[in-house]
Parts: sequence; C-alpha cells; structure tokens
Amino acid sequence: MKKLFLIFAICTLSLYGILVCYADISSNTFNITEDLPLTARLEPAENLKYINQYNSSLQAIIAEQSINLNTLNSIFYLGSYGGSFDGGSLKRCLEWEQAFKESSPLYKSDLYKGYYKVRTEKVLQKYQTSEAFDYTAFIKAGRQEFDNYIKAPLKDASSIERLMVLLQGKILDKLIELEPLNRKILLDEAFALRLPANNSKSLDYIYQMFESRVRIQLLDQMVKANNQKLDKLNHKIGIVITAKKSGELLLQSADHEVQILNVLQGEEGYRGLTLLHELYDKQNYKLIFREKTGNSYEIELEKALNAIAIDESGFVRLDLDSLFVEKQPISMLTTPIDSSVSKVDEYQLKQLELLYSNKSIAAQEIIKELNRYSIYLELKNKKISNLYTRGFEAGQRVWKKNLDNKLNTFSIGGMADFMSYIKQFELMDRSTDKLNAERILIAKFRNTNLQFRTTEEGSTWIINMLYKIRTME
Repeated sequence: MKKLFLIFAICTLSLYGILVCYADISSNTFNITEDLPLTARLEPAENLKYINQYNSSLQAIIAEQSINLNTLNSIFYLGSYGGSFDGGSLKRCLEWEQAFKESSPLYKSDLYKGYYKVRTEKVLQKYQTSEAFDYTAFIKAGRQEFDNYIKAPLKDASSIERLMVLLQGKILDKLIELEPLNRKILLDEAFALRLPANNSKSLDYIYQMFESRVRIQLLDQMVKANNQKLDKLNHKIGIVITAKKSGELLLQSADHEVQILNVLQGEEGYRGLTLLHELYDKQNYKLIFREKTGNSYEIELEKALNAIAIDESGFVRLDLDSLFVEKQPISMLTTPIDSSVSKVDEYQLKQLELLYSNKSIAAQEIIKELNRYSIYLELKNKKISNLYTRGFEAGQRVWKKNLDNKLNTFSIGGMADFMSYIKQFELMDRSTDKLNAERILIAKFRNTNLQFRTTEEGSTWIINMLYKIRTME
C-alpha cells in the first residue's frame, strides 16, 4: 500500500512539473520573422501585417490553453484545484477555429510540404505527449535541416527550374504595392536568383520563405493539439451549478432542451450536477431557470460560462444567483455594422476594373508574343527543326525588339509593370471570399488575357517566359 501511495505521489509531482514547464514555455513570446530578414522585406505589407497579427494571436491562445490545461488536469488527476478559473478563457480556447491562410503556389508545392514534415513531425509528436517545446533549439536546427533536406528533391535541372519559378512567383507578389522604378528593381532581383552563379543565394531565399511558414503552421498545429486535449477533459470534468432559489434548470434552444437534474429535490435551493461539455458544446442555447413559484429567468449561456469559477473546496462551480434577471423582451437594437472593409474592397475592385479596361488589349498582344516564343521553345526542346523554328530564329532579333517595345508601351515600368498587372488578378483570385463582381472580372481576364489558363498557371507561365526572354541570347 505504501508503494502504491509513493507511486501516486511521484506521478502527481511529475504531472505538476510538466504543467509548470508548459506554462513557462508558452509564456515566452517570440517574433517568427526576427531572424528571417528576407521574409520581412519581401512579403507584401498587408501579408506581413497579417502574419505578425496571426502569430501574436497564436501565442496568446497557446498561453490561455496552457492555463486551462493546467487547471483541468489538476482537477481531473488530483480531484480539485487551488487556483482560479476563467470560464470565458476556456470558451475562447474551445471555440478557436482560425487557420493560417496561405495561397501562394510555393507553399502548396510538394517540396514545401516535405520540408514542413521534416521540420515538425518529431516536434509535434513530442509536444503531444509532454507539451514541451524548445523554440530556441527548434530555430537553431532550421538551416541544417533545410540543407540536408533540399539536396534530394533538387536532383536535376528541371526540378530546380520548377522551384525557382515558384520562388520568383512568391517574391513578385510584392510588385503590386511598389512604384514602377522599385518594381523593376524587384523584378531584376527575382530574375537574378535563377542564374547559376546565384545558387547559394537563392537557397537562402527559399529557406527563409519556407521557414517563416513552417514556424507559424507549427504553432497552428500546437493550438489544435492543445484543444483536442482540452475537449477530452471538458467531457470528463463535472461542474456544480447552484442557486438559492428552488426550481429546475434547462438548457434550451429553439427546438430542443436539456434538463440539468437537481440533486436537492425536496430541499430548499438548487444544486445541479453535469459535465462541462454540456455547457461549452452547446451553440445557440440559453439557460432557463424556472422557480417553483412560476417565475422564469433567462440567462445568456455566454454570461454563465464567464461566471464559472473554482469554489472554496477547489471544485468547478457556477453560481446562478448573480445571473438572475427577470426575462425581458428581446431588443431589436443591433450594433451598427462597420462597412469600411467592404468599401475598401469595392474601391479596389473599381480600380482593377479600370486597369483591365485600359490594359487588356495591350496585355493580349504581349501574351500572343509569349505564346509564339513558348511554341518555339517546345519544338526546340523536342529537337524539332521546321519552318516555324527556322523562321523564328531568322527574325528573332526583330521579334525581340518588337516585344520590348510592346512591354515598354504597356506602362512606364515595362516588363515589371506588366507582371504587376498579371499579379493583381492572380492575388484577387486567391481570395477565398470573392464577391460575384470579382469572379466575373477574373473570368473575363482569364478568357482574354490568359487564354483560359487559371490565374495561378498563367502567372507562373508568364514569369517563366519573361525570364527566358530576359536571358535569351
């Protein structure tokens, strides 16, 4: 018996140590792009702002999860808890459903997915069991793991070219927010990375782009793992609901109700027992307390969850007395909706419609020439020599000069402005919540400018063609 007690005590102390360790780790916030200057410089401003805000939100929710896991684990394993409990905090954790939105083709590639797995698989497995995460060690190992990983998939010139086009596409997302002169500088920078002399430099760019997403998506997965544990505990831990009034308590929705049994039948007051999930898993429900005298009280479930606390005995308790308010008619007043975001979107859409109206014909002319060159390259790669290839080669200098004139006529920034024009439609098409007017504009753009290619395929193809034209002999 003494041995069993000793084992139990050791397990209890071990659990406590893990929980404290978890809380300490999650309390140390960090900037995921601090040591990734290329990512900070080359991300579009709005995207970088979103990344930083989302990173802060993730770390804040992990800190809240830490506190709630500590509390609920103590209650479940030790029977009670001597600290405080914030019911609203647990609600925020359980309702967290955000996920990082990433639509760039670079991060949808198998190459990135493989790197993400290499970087995070063991870390997440360890985190599942111990809630331990050494951020400093994880960051320190990044470049070595990248260098070891990247050798295998880049086994030939074709695979290297595919990756470089995706990298260039990601960098050129930033074109749309730059002035013409700076667009040209960025285009030159992106194209230069593909030159054989810059192989080492291009790997630096790829590493920093990959690593920025790995870190934030790792935190995403940690949040999900924590919430799975919280949800399991939520289904195992009981809550005591009390009131000085006598009556019955119902969880009620528009078409369903659940009665929380009163274990003080025949006595003064109310004391109900249920599991936490009965309150936290109910959407669009409210609490209704019906007194024996006939009075009825309606309690918003969110207010009830915020009032959940730890009582003097260390148990989870909800005291209804402070929440009782005579049922009032539902107010028809609503909070005014802030339409500033939709107004900005509408303005941007009008600007893009105007740009399409002014530049579509000129863009079609450029695309037609790119198609001519693409056909020539395809025939040459197949070692086919015919009238088309010989004719193209004979007039190649004149053709190149005419294309340069069309690009320079397109806008003051030439090739860079043309690429920015294409990117604006691609980035709008990546949005998951497009307006119907946006869908119509994208469809027209694909029909006329991209010849029915998807915006992603078309943009990638155009980047590749422009690079080849820039470096053609």
